Amino acid sequence: MTFRELILDCAERWGVADETGTRAGIPTDLAVLDKVKRKINAGYADFLRADPRWTFLRQRVQVTWYPDGDGPYNINGDASRYRLPSYVGSAPLTDWTYVDAGAPPSCILTVDGERVRMAAARQVATGVPTWAGCIPLATEDGVGGQSKGWEVVFYPRPSTAYTVEAMFRVGNHVLAELGERHVAGSDHDRTIIAYADHHWFKDDAETPDIPARYEAEMLRNFGASVQIDKQRRPRNHGKLIDPSVMRNPVNRSSNLGTLTFDGAAIS
Repeated sequence: MTFRELILDCAERWGVADETGTRAGIPTDLAVLDKVKRKINAGYADFLRADPRWTFLRQRVQVTWYPDGDGPYNINGDASRYRLPSYVGSAPLTDWTYVDAGAPPSCILTVDGERVRMAAARQVATGVPTWAGCIPLATEDGVGGQSKGWEVVFYPRPSTAYTVEAMFRVGNHVLAELGERHVAGSDHDRTIIAYADHHWFKDDAETPDIPARYEAEMLRNFGASVQIDKQRRPRNHGKLIDPSVMRNPVNRSSNLGTLTFDGAAIS
């Protein structure tokens, strides 16, 4: 669900949707709309923290290079700097790899972001990047220019419009744009709504049975989400091997070479 769809669903459940037209809409009262958004984000944050093993907390992020620095995520027109999605909370878990067919058969090493900035400051270079570093992004829309989000810096400055990707762990994702989607996927829509319900009703002192009912509903949906997420985890862990070796004892023993005793071969 998009953020707009979550707002509409919750607003209808909470009796604050705009019903003046032929179809229900999100609240038009800005104070009410702000409260609905905050309750949804509070529930969403609790859901993300509910299980640190959620598979969707590891997300692949793609960046397309714009050599002229005119891309939608370029920062200050710099072809080496790119804003990362709002849910990124730290440096990547992997190196950067190419997505395009025919791209260079190599990866871009993830290094400390300050090291990349220092290299760029010492010498301006353009070509195929060998380093990439992530640093907190200081933006003008933050209070006093506070860091808000993360950026990735490539060095040397990209000269070709390739697309690269790396794996990140999701941080504190706050839904802001109405067309934005949460990172968990549609299978967990109802659980996120249940968490939002819990935040909306938990301070209802006049009817104490209502918070308890919504807390039970939240926990029931959480259990369902855990089971769904388990089905998405890999079935095998460890080193990759040729399974034919494990099935065929002849092939398996042949890897050991010839066995001997007192200099004589053992058949």
